[in-house]
Amino acid sequence: PYGFCAHKDLKDEKGILANFGLYDQAVAIQWVINNISAFGGDSNNITLMGQSAGAMSVDIHLNNPILKGKFKGACVYDDYGHHPTEIMATSNAIHKKQYNESWVIFEAHTYSRAYKHKDDFAKALKNFDHIIVTDIYAAREENVYGITEDDIVKAIKKYGKEAFYISNYDDIKLYLSQYVHDGDLILTLGAGNVTKVADLLVSKNE
Repeated sequence: PYGFCAHKDLKDEKGILANFGLYDQAVAIQWVINNISAFGGDSNNITLMGQSAGAMSVDIHLNNPILKGKFKGACVYDDYGHHPTEIMATSNAIHKKQYNESWVIFEAHTYSRAYKHKDDFAKALKNFDHIIVTDIYAAREENVYGITEDDIVKAIKKYGKEAFYISNYDDIKLYLSQYVHDGDLILTLGAGNVTKVADLLVSKNE
């Protein structure tokens, strides 16, 4: 009802001066993600469109991680990211939220990008408390570079951060179930299949 007001007396539950119009849009987008399959749609293939101010809203939402649900009391977010600059922007946005400890499941996009940017990926990920690296998404490439997921893990560890490589999504879920606590934040980050991890975590069968 407050539209795009940002009055000093209109703060959200965290005390943050809020743009309520964008919050309303985010809720609507999340509703579509949660329910579009009932209408024959694909929750991983949603198009946002806008004109003038609407186009600005689309740009903001595309750079804001999407809340998928909760797992063991931790909020689960999913975001598209394939370049270190995008990943750093997502990291900065995530760390403005309130949580106990942060977890990221990172999927590098293509072997060529992993080879070229592994150190930049590590720098963009180092602010997370817990880092899991999963399989590099090949797309249409073959691994002619000899790059491995362990190379990314080693680059992260140079910053004094603990990181693990876990390939199987069920194993990732099992690992998280043992160590995640209520109030934590989980982010799946990549541009390939890693979004399926977020879906697995928030599955109603959990």
